[in-house]
Amino acid sequence: MALDIARLNPEQQDAVRTLKGPVLILAGAGTGKTTVITYRFMNLLEKGVHARNILAVTFTNKAAKEMKERIKSQLKGVKNRDLTVSTFHAFCCRVIRENAEHLGFQKNFGITDPRDTIDIIKEIVDNRHLKNSSLTVKDFIAHISNAKNALKTPDVYLNSERQDQQVIGQVYSDYQAKLFTMNMVDFDDLLMKSVQLFEGVPSVLEHYKRRFKYIMVDEYQDTNHCQAALLKLLSMPENNICVVGDDDQSIYGWRGADVENILNFPNIFPGTKVVKLERNYRSTAKILEAANGVISKNRHRHGKALRPANDDGKKVIYFEASDNEEEARVVAKMLRHYHGSHNVAYADMAVLYRSNHLSRAFEIELKKNRIPHRIIGSKAFYERREIKDAIAYLRIMVNQKDDLALLRVINVPTRGVGQTTIENVFAFAKENKMSLFQAFQHPTFQETMSKKARNAVTKFFEVYQQFHDKFKEDIELSQKIHDYLLEIGYLTGLKRIYPNHEEAVGRQENVMEFINAAASFEDQFDDHSLQDYMEANSLLDDMDNSSSDDDEEENGVNLMTVHASKGLEFPVVILVGLEQKLFPHERSIQDRDVDEERRLFYVAVTRAKHHLFITRSKLRAKFNMRERTIPSQFVLEIPEDVIEEKRLGELFRAASKNEVEDQLAQLKAMLQRKQSGK
Repeated sequence: MALDIARLNPEQQDAVRTLKGPVLILAGAGTGKTTVITYRFMNLLEKGVHARNILAVTFTNKAAKEMKERIKSQLKGVKNRDLTVSTFHAFCCRVIRENAEHLGFQKNFGITDPRDTIDIIKEIVDNRHLKNSSLTVKDFIAHISNAKNALKTPDVYLNSERQDQQVIGQVYSDYQAKLFTMNMVDFDDLLMKSVQLFEGVPSVLEHYKRRFKYIMVDEYQDTNHCQAALLKLLSMPENNICVVGDDDQSIYGWRGADVENILNFPNIFPGTKVVKLERNYRSTAKILEAANGVISKNRHRHGKALRPANDDGKKVIYFEASDNEEEARVVAKMLRHYHGSHNVAYADMAVLYRSNHLSRAFEIELKKNRIPHRIIGSKAFYERREIKDAIAYLRIMVNQKDDLALLRVINVPTRGVGQTTIENVFAFAKENKMSLFQAFQHPTFQETMSKKARNAVTKFFEVYQQFHDKFKEDIELSQKIHDYLLEIGYLTGLKRIYPNHEEAVGRQENVMEFINAAASFEDQFDDHSLQDYMEANSLLDDMDNSSSDDDEEENGVNLMTVHASKGLEFPVVILVGLEQKLFPHERSIQDRDVDEERRLFYVAVTRAKHHLFITRSKLRAKFNMRERTIPSQFVLEIPEDVIEEKRLGELFRAASKNEVEDQLAQLKAMLQRKQSGK
């Protein structure tokens, strides 16, 4: 089948036709990069390059599968076995399996899952008597993963002058030795050991260079140091490597991605041809002007600006709510408005937020209004593990006979109350016809526990009793809940429960939002005891269970973080919580580095096709008070001529007026066409 390159725009054609040497395709949001990658692959085949000699790598199995299916649909004769279109990890796994003996492994090596890694590191920490170290098991795992992504071996840490680095090196070294004796590798090893193999055995590297004469890489802005090194080894000296990406959409620095890889690509590969795909087929002109205006404030970037293929469209609407409850109410009303007045399906709309904890108010308001919705990339707020934990801590405060709640939290975070203790307390409670709460504190049972378990249980119930009395005092409920969860070790313990800092912070933010919900509850109701609050939460659960069926959720409004929205597009996007310390996040402001946050905002804006609605709250609940906020700097960076602030009273009236104007414009155009026809 002949390749119809003429249907592409000039820049896309240039990218498809340039086959030799290093090529950097800067593909802005909505510029048709998947089409370009597929056409370029097929053009190589048309020019006589065998499919076996092309390596195409990306980050997800979904993207690899889509690319492979597109190629096969266009070229029926291409066989699966000749196509190497895969993720980085799948490609590296294949390389190591084919050359396992060079690394001392057997070909049937296994790949650990996260649970295996935790168990191995835990055993090493125990053997080295590091339980009292400032570093947790999850900390060691994170440090080792980061080390491998940076191609650092245990020796780098063992030779450090810092004691904490030496300890990491010891655990790292023991971990690698344990994996080796088990004939296993972890996911980070797949990448790192491939690089070590290529550097250590030149004949193996030469074999793959002869095999893969052309390399194509998607989402290059998301590569880490190890992946970039791997690609450099494979492509030199011919350097027939084409990478596609957008430095303005590099938003995974917290996950190890290094934006410098795409920024410095022309320096790493001299003679690089840079092709900029700037014609956007997704969004209206005004939405693109908003995106361009903000991202241009990042100085360290490849210069480019998205150009619209569509019409001007509506201005970006900006609304400042009095508080976060009003913000949620207005968003729900706006969703109904677009659905009813503009005939937009709920599934074609998205509510985006910087952090997961912001979803709570919107979930509740959408449920109240019977607006179908679904949470993408996360669970519903009250289904999240940390929220269920926090609720369980409060359930036992209200009802000491709640065995299920006590079992959930007695060893969360880990306190030394192991499975043996749990089994024994069950038996003791059953034999003596008492609750687990009573059994744990019974002197006879306590004598059967180990010293570590007994101390942990004693401290747990001391804190419990202290706050059981405190909850009767006339102090703000939200403050009491915060102090209780802090004192009993749950809020600080989240850092020990979750594997990386970013996740732990996100879980903490969710729990803090749960506490803020208690503050909102206090404002709304005269009776606001802990029992009243727990009852209200139970009713929320009931409303959640009966709100919609699976089909309604599938066709509902999409609620998600901006990170989860990457790669998606919607006719209507509502971007909420645009306040300093929320978006951009407080940590980036403290570090004086908001570039990645600005890229994240750029990603959010460019998800919108026709309508973009931005909101913030002037006051946001924080414990028993409302904190005054200031607008996000990103809102202020949007060019004035493409954004329009509206007050609550004119918000929907203005929308109706615009609809009438649109209808008049369409009628006028129709009359002009008829006259010209005569």
